[in-house]
Amino acid sequence: MDQNGKVNSTEVTYKNGDSNLSRRSDSFTMDFTNLSTASLDGTYKLQSYDQNGNPVGLPETDRVVATWTGSGPIIKSHSKFSFHEKCIHFQATDKGKTRAASASGTLNGSDLGSTADTFFGGDATIQVDHTC
Repeated sequence: MDQNGKVNSTEVTYKNGDSNLSRRSDSFTMDFTNLSTASLDGTYKLQSYDQNGNPVGLPETDRVVATWTGSGPIIKSHSKFSFHEKCIHFQATDKGKTRAASASGTLNGSDLGSTADTFFGGDATIQVDHTC
């Protein structure tokens, strides 16, 4: 709030999308053993949205390049879940690990900045279902 009681605000827009990283130039690498580094160079189909969450224009193809550098301890997780009700049997086991990181990136060559407030990692889940 400024000295006259007016609220200062910034309009925020964002893009959201996905990629199957199928182009020859697309790549994602991660040191899963030590979680020391990860890098992404991928082509994504991204949709722009306004500050109210409304789509703006048509989806565009964008290139995202990012790097992560791990810091601090690796945090491991392990969970199990099972459910049994009459003829329905379900069991899942999940193991993973994450690590705090710093990251930086570009969108179509324009700097997106950097942050020390992120993390990266991975997990694996095994799921077994059975019905009578």
